[in-house]
Amino acid sequence: MEAYWLWLKGIKGIGDLMGKQLISYFNTPEDVYQAEVLDLREVTGIGKTLAEKIHNSRSLQGAYEVLEDMQRSGI
Repeated sequence: MEAYWLWLKGIKGIGDLMGKQLISYFNTPEDVYQAEVLDLREVTGIGKTLAEKIHNSRSLQGAYEVLEDMQRSGI
């Protein structure tokens, strides 16, 4: 679950307010990750460009790398 949070927080253009709106609409970061562009556009403040950016950024590799670094550092 942490990987999905890191993924969501890492998307440029998704600040705290937009992140809260996405979670309010979809319930979990994993659900945001799985959402299609048309579903993302249903969220207030999400236009076509940002919806496509979110959808096209679906990769957890960076999030897993951060988690591994945190584990190695004892965080």
